[in-house]
Amino acid sequence: MFMLLISLKTYTNLIFFLLLIGINGAWVYSRFRKNTDISLAPYIFLNLCLLIFWARTVAIECDESEHLHCAWLVSRGLIPFKDFWQHHSPLIWVFMSPFIKICKSSVSVFELSRAAAFAVSLANFFVGWLIARKCWEGKAGISVYLLIISSAAIFGQFCWLRPDLFMQFFLLAGIYCCLNIPGKKLSPALWTGIAFGLAESFIFKQYLILLAPLIIILRENHRLKPAKVFLYLSGIVLGCCPLIYYLVSRNIVYEFFFWVVRFNGKRLIFSNAFPLAISGLGVCGAYLLFKRCRSSGDIKPFIVLTFFCLSFLSSLTGLSPVPISGAGYYLSFWFIMCGIAGSGCRFLDVIHYFKSFRSRIFVFSVVPVLFVFPNIMLNMPRKGEAGFSENKKVIARLMDYCGDESCFAIVPFHPIFNFDATRLFLIWQRSFAMSLSSVKNDLLIRSIAADILNKRPAVIVYRIDGRLTVVDWLLNGWVSKEDYNKLLRFFEREYTVVKIGKEKFYIRNDKLGITASSQDTEDAADGKEE
Repeated sequence: MFMLLISLKTYTNLIFFLLLIGINGAWVYSRFRKNTDISLAPYIFLNLCLLIFWARTVAIECDESEHLHCAWLVSRGLIPFKDFWQHHSPLIWVFMSPFIKICKSSVSVFELSRAAAFAVSLANFFVGWLIARKCWEGKAGISVYLLIISSAAIFGQFCWLRPDLFMQFFLLAGIYCCLNIPGKKLSPALWTGIAFGLAESFIFKQYLILLAPLIIILRENHRLKPAKVFLYLSGIVLGCCPLIYYLVSRNIVYEFFFWVVRFNGKRLIFSNAFPLAISGLGVCGAYLLFKRCRSSGDIKPFIVLTFFCLSFLSSLTGLSPVPISGAGYYLSFWFIMCGIAGSGCRFLDVIHYFKSFRSRIFVFSVVPVLFVFPNIMLNMPRKGEAGFSENKKVIARLMDYCGDESCFAIVPFHPIFNFDATRLFLIWQRSFAMSLSSVKNDLLIRSIAADILNKRPAVIVYRIDGRLTVVDWLLNGWVSKEDYNKLLRFFEREYTVVKIGKEKFYIRNDKLGITASSQDTEDAADGKEE
């Protein structure tokens, strides 16, 4: 369950890890020899640099393209579930649609989305720090808090514009209000409910957190308990009102519950991988919160500890197994809770537990590296994988070819600002349709072959998951043998295979004539040779 997130299977990684320990050890040794305090600032700064580099270079992720494209579809009047398939709450696209509506068809939208995600994350970190200060009564350590947050920033995907970021903001705002629930005031219970209702309207991941205010209220020995419970539950309903209004006004209440609640609920699994260094400091902070609950009459440590534990349990829940590097998809909020709890740890005071000079050097040479090295590994280029700039070049060419016409493209290589010729545009939608009849039936509401032949999309992806697109459709039973032959003749007559970067696409012949360039001619020749 708990992982170091450090792969030392190759000699290169092992040597680099040991080299980093050696460099850090030399710096620590020089500080100790001069009787100078150790600072966490260099590690925080290094993590920040790694985060910026990662945000500027990491490949475009499927979630990025998916949410941008869905927001654009909503801005053009399309209705989720009815006009295009989804299993997420539509609130994020409704919120984004006014902004993406004014954006031009340009790959700069990806840079804007990452900058916006980073801005929202900074707001989340700030609210988290306010909670930490209030909980620890000014004794929270900003350096430990920033070390945990900066260490988790890449793993927690804080620079990708996903509904999780907005969920985090409203959950943290709710926790801040919840700190004021104990006492005679009634309004904090209402505001907490409103914030949590908004949070869960974006994405329903941290569902157990909804129980925390009830636990806190019922723990009180106060006659206002029924009123607080009523206001809290009423607040949740009020917070959900924007989502409810959208669902009712678009007549998609049933579809929402079918795909977002029922469909996702059937696929729940309980498994995750927690980074050891971040989790260790978080658990250490949780233990100190527990001790503080026992030794003082302050209720705030108990409140934060309750949220910490319920967040941990919620983070165990996922919809599908994910690789260790992607486990942060479900842990991003818990990382902030680790920062809040861990900020009460006197990280640098550990030095007093080691009498030996050598043991001090060893501990402070190795432990801080555990908070930095995973981010270095996540910045390592993967063999055969194109980076951010290469991805943007591919998508920019697709945008040029598509113009205002439809396309058949699979995220992340999608022109974003174009309608889809079929209902299929997500790689996991294809995976679900291969094994789940509900998704397959939704996919085939309209005939794929008829859509392609009638709409003549400007761009069609050449391969899907390693198989020729039309062969993939045939083998999955989505087109008949007769339609398969029609599509083959149609592609041969109307399209040319063009290699763009490392990807290949069918480009309609008239589009090649309109936007011809020497590069296009060479790419088209390469495609025909295959």
